Amino acid sequence: ELAYAVKANPAVGVVAHLASLGVGADVASAGELETALRAGVAPERIVFTGPGKRDPELLAAVEAGVRAVTVESLGELVRLERIAAEAGAIVPVLLRAATDAAAALERVRLVGDDGAGKFGMEADDLTEAARFAVRSPHLEPHGVHAFGASNVLDAGALADHIGATVALAGRIATGAGFPLRLVDVGGGLGIPYEAHEESLDLVVFERRLAKLAARWAADPVTRNARILLEPGRYLAARGCMLGKTA
Repeated sequence: ELAYAVKANPAVGVVAHLASLGVGADVASAGELETALRAGVAPERIVFTGPGKRDPELLAAVEAGVRAVTVESLGELVRLERIAAEAGAIVPVLLRAATDAAAALERVRLVGDDGAGKFGMEADDLTEAARFAVRSPHLEPHGVHAFGASNVLDAGALADHIGATVALAGRIATGAGFPLRLVDVGGGLGIPYEAHEESLDLVVFERRLAKLAARWAADPVTRNARILLEPGRYLAARGCMLGKTA
């Protein structure tokens, strides 16, 4: 499934057009959540994945009834549980895994220096967070979210990240004892900025994903899970390029 990363271009018309094509929304703030709802994206097609979420933003996600809220840390998970309990709600949750190694795939570093890691939890905290969510009457763990790198043109590297993320999600779900429902593999689909750069090969990407999908379908742990991809830059940039040639 696809969820458009609204931060790439939050114009209501853009989000509404993509929603009309069946694309969901990935939002990173309360403002982006409001935009997605105004654009007609159904709450069950919205994932709230932004880092550093404040309590009012978590409450907005709970009240809207979004598909899932990604939590970056045990502390955020505890805050979300409290907010859900006060609202009398059960909130679907994705646990964000840190993916430091994949940062090497980025051609242009947009945030932090070369040693900066991605948001998310390391293995021990990820396991503890999953068990906490299973025990809570106000949280419903759905799976794992892991964003590897931005603006990647290597289709094989993107597919490798997706395969590794789904495998990790399967291990976390099995270990904590909940059914794997959703794996958010992030975005990262790149576009060429230089004349010498080759575009992302979607044919290779599709073939690699088809092989992975066959493997997931044969595994009882992953058979019923939905895989979510969050293109933002790729959809917005392609739209701009098509507009210039129209």
